[in-house]
Amino acid sequence: MKKEYRGRIVLLLLSIFIIIFEFIYNNYFCFSGNYSNKCFFLEFRNALWEPFVYFFISVAVISAFLFLVKDKIFYKWIKFAIGYAVIAWFVILSTPVGMHSFNPIIIEREQVSIWMSSLFLVSSLVLITFWSIKERKAQHKPK
Repeated sequence: MKKEYRGRIVLLLLSIFIIIFEFIYNNYFCFSGNYSNKCFFLEFRNALWEPFVYFFISVAVISAFLFLVKDKIFYKWIKFAIGYAVIAWFVILSTPVGMHSFNPIIIEREQVSIWMSSLFLVSSLVLITFWSIKERKAQHKPK
């Protein structure tokens, strides 16, 4: 059975496009001076765009591994990624953008998005490895 690479290529290109767009946005549309950071659409950037970029950095790393697995595992991972993205997006959007309190444990949206992205990367790699081993064992099992 031949592997279908179209979905993997689209995922990789989308991730690379988002990362390149973030680089261009940070370098050409953000002007930082003395103690100020002035970007176009700054509120949108802090609230929605940065968590999105962190997630797609993890997707770009994982997509390199997805070229090595079978289609069945790729489709399982896509289902996992969609479910995780919905849950992570809810968790990230429910945290405040910035906290101004005397709380020693300050949890901001950027930190939560970095942690959720890192958790996504690690859990995806573990699941892909587990599913690959399970698939290989099922293939070599005598009938």
